[in-house]
Amino acid sequence: MHLGYEVLVFALGIIFPRFIILEYGSEINGLTATITRVLSLINLIQAGAVGAAIFQMYKPVAENDYETQSAILYASRRFYNRITVVYFAVALIAGVFYSFHLHNETLGFIEILIAFLILAINGSGALLFNSICDIYVSSHQKKYYLTIAMLCEQIVRYLCLVIVLLLHLHFLCIYIAYLLGGVVSVAVNLYLYKKLSRGRITNDPKNKDYEISDRKYLMMSSVGSEAVTASPSIIITTFVSLVASSVFSVYAMVFTSMKTVLNSIQLSFSAIFGNLVKTSDDEHVGEVYSVIEYITIALGAVCAACVGYLLIPFIKLYTAGITDAEYLHIQLVIFVVAYTAIFAFRTSFSYVATVYGLFKQICRITLFFGILGIVVSALCVIFAGMSYVMCGLLLNQIGCAVSTLYVIKKNIGWYDIVPLLRRTLVMLLMASCALFVYFTLTPVITSWIAWVIYGVISFAFAGALWLLYSVLFERRILKDIVAYGKKLLAKRKLAG
Repeated sequence: MHLGYEVLVFALGIIFPRFIILEYGSEINGLTATITRVLSLINLIQAGAVGAAIFQMYKPVAENDYETQSAILYASRRFYNRITVVYFAVALIAGVFYSFHLHNETLGFIEILIAFLILAINGSGALLFNSICDIYVSSHQKKYYLTIAMLCEQIVRYLCLVIVLLLHLHFLCIYIAYLLGGVVSVAVNLYLYKKLSRGRITNDPKNKDYEISDRKYLMMSSVGSEAVTASPSIIITTFVSLVASSVFSVYAMVFTSMKTVLNSIQLSFSAIFGNLVKTSDDEHVGEVYSVIEYITIALGAVCAACVGYLLIPFIKLYTAGITDAEYLHIQLVIFVVAYTAIFAFRTSFSYVATVYGLFKQICRITLFFGILGIVVSALCVIFAGMSYVMCGLLLNQIGCAVSTLYVIKKNIGWYDIVPLLRRTLVMLLMASCALFVYFTLTPVITSWIAWVIYGVISFAFAGALWLLYSVLFERRILKDIVAYGKKLLAKRKLAG
């Protein structure tokens, strides 16, 4: 279900920015991308707090200790009440700054500020309500509840955007559409949370002073790891222009979608893996992890190869008819392909450090490379141009991945690095070959139908290459996956 949701969001997220550019121009699309990134940068604090709370919930969930679960949720709720005030205040300050910095003859100060405030209200609602639902639902391995709420949000948002575009309404109505979707998401999340927690969770726990340990480390880790991802649009807007930010947003749309797909795989397994670590022996944990790692790298290899072959024709088709900016930048194409592969490499093992509670060690790593990545991105934009803004992102991903891998290897005895390196090498070779084949053959793709056909062929070919590698070097993993699939089918037949 979650994968289907991600496919839907990917499709809608690709379609609508093009129509926004055609209707309102690249400047408005750049403004939307910038505001979204600024607010997501502020919102990073809640991601770490959610992760720390989920980690604390694993044991009481496994032991059906509802009193401790209630205390954790109570402590989390108090935290989010405070942090929402801070979030909105910082969002207001950012809104005033960018309203002064970006306003011009066609884009007024008040319009920019109102856009910031609308999206800040939307983010505040998510902080106050959705985060608590995320903590409880994720720790109980019922992520599909969150998917239902997000699906409702996307449906409402894009239906409203269709109305805005068809009626040629003022561009501020775009942000109202976002807000309406957010309101629906909060309502659905609250309903599903109350349905799942009724009779189990109390709002008046005995231990009202429960402390969620290591929360500060996870919060800082979130800032260090994700702030650098959100920073390019902000850097480009600040030092170049909103139009340039719009150009980058098309590439960001692609690699963000790849990140979402890869993260969805990791998230679908992380809660199960977290409970397994608490209840099983190291040998079994290692075997399960190897399968998760294999699946993540396999998906990353196929995604990176497809992006390598299809991204340039995608950019050409997507920006056809847009005349207020040049959208094709070969440097950005290469960077996006590299980022997809490196992110898959990091995603395949980074959650292990969180599950084992290595927050303090990872915090230093992510903060250092996060700051370094942002500085490098800013310097590259200032001295080399917008096309090199992703240098900081790549440096951040590589630095964090290698350092985290060292920490995991040092602290977790069962961890074996050799299969990871072998699988990653194959993934990088597939991505590089895809780029080489495209630049060698330079296929002429002049329609979306042709692009989809090439996409299906690329996906099938990349999958076949990975399968060939697996048959030669990963037979044991393949047998384990087939055996697990047979068990699932057998359980479904018995349930039916």
